[in-house]
Amino acid sequence: MAFTFRPAKRENTPLIIGIAGPTKSGKTYSSHRLSHGLVGDKASPKIIMLNAEGARGHQYADEFSYVACDIQAPFSPERYAEAVGEIKKQSPDALIIDSCSHMHDGPGGLLESHEAELDRMAGKDYAKRDKCTWAAWIKPKAAENAFIYAMLSLDCPVILCFRA
Repeated sequence: MAFTFRPAKRENTPLIIGIAGPTKSGKTYSSHRLSHGLVGDKASPKIIMLNAEGARGHQYADEFSYVACDIQAPFSPERYAEAVGEIKKQSPDALIIDSCSHMHDGPGGLLESHEAELDRMAGKDYAKRDKCTWAAWIKPKAAENAFIYAMLSLDCPVILCFRA
């Protein structure tokens, strides 16, 4: 197999930014300010927020212009990837995902998916569960990777909010 070497050339690569903090620390507000700054002086920027925070995701509607795409449980990576696919069709100028934490520890998220895989593989046999714990991550992590690749396919900056 041949490899090609060429001088590096900076290309327009959209940013992916993570903002982490405790509840009510300003992640959502900061994400809106940042997204508007990233799109610049565009006449009518299309900023979309994938909102897993319920009504809290709409609390800045009077201050910022954005379209909300609400997502409810189960907060599986598959649902997030599907939503990102639909958002891509909207050709956004920026995307805010608030909150990615739901995909990890929310109802139907990665932790529950891992537990379901352990149940399927080992049932209530706790010695077997200990042996299967790493293998039980294969399916949930593959789903998470599909979400990551869906996100990487976007042609706009993405801001991820994480509770920490």
